[in-house]
Amino acid sequence: MDFDTIMRARRSVRDYKKGARVTREQLEKVLQAGQWAPSWKNGQSFSYIVVSDPALIAKLGEICKNNACSAAFQTASYILVLCADPEKSGHREGKDYYLVDAGIAFQQSMLAAAEQGLGMCWIGAFSEQPVKELLQIPYHIRVVALSPLGVANSYGQPQPRRSMQEFASENGWHQPISFE
Repeated sequence: MDFDTIMRARRSVRDYKKGARVTREQLEKVLQAGQWAPSWKNGQSFSYIVVSDPALIAKLGEICKNNACSAAFQTASYILVLCADPEKSGHREGKDYYLVDAGIAFQQSMLAAAEQGLGMCWIGAFSEQPVKELLQIPYHIRVVALSPLGVANSYGQPQPRRSMQEFASENGWHQPISFE
């Protein structure tokens, strides 16, 4: 698949084929995509915890039970836990760039998953402290997001996007842009 196709095909997948397993080779490709993501001054502040133990996955599912993606914890092959060390990234004008670093890494992983017919779904609604305790994550490390990783059962339909005129401006806020 070319990039444009992958970008448009990627969905937040919450429905995984029960019993279908993501191979270790596929997992490695997903992780490598995140590994090569750019970051603030190449600080590489982000890291993943790959949860494969069914008991740990079930406990993470309990922590995320109020999330729309909670059923995915029963059928996904892995849960990826996206962590970041704020000390390895920048902070400027009230912005914590470890969040940007981590977001770029996760998006690259999501695109690599989509390229392989796999699915992921960004989960940001969870209590951080129970996740940190369960996975023995140090105090100074932040848990930015979680995502199931599995063989997608369905991708769903693309959601509408704003027009280019609503989305992009040229030389100022709400200044029309033209591609002619």
